[in-house]
Amino acid sequence: MAIYAYLACPQTRDYLFLGKALRTVDQTDAKEIFGFWMGSREDFKNFENPVLNRALWRFIADHAGKKMVVLTDDPLEPFQVVEEYTDVTDPAGLESYADRIRVSPDGRPLTESDDRE
Repeated sequence: MAIYAYLACPQTRDYLFLGKALRTVDQTDAKEIFGFWMGSREDFKNFENPVLNRALWRFIADHAGKKMVVLTDDPLEPFQVVEEYTDVTDPAGLESYADRIRVSPDGRPLTESDDRE
């Protein structure tokens, strides 16, 4: 059974979908999450996905100074409030949200002072 994870901010009541939680395989019932996966086998690994990385950094910047938590919909510890939170990527989608970070050709984030140059 797939268990999905979300980076959520209880203060602003919104979240960023991280994907399927990848868990270790061991002899006990306790399986630790070691990463997240979004997409098909042919897609980028999450840490290699440039759109997801930009969206993650955008979410962190938008929530600087606020509490953020990683929540799952694990049946043993359900994230039941996902319906009460807002997905930051809706309705425009992940790429639109991620593209709110403006970068220079060398990958450096642009600032207001760059706009004046």
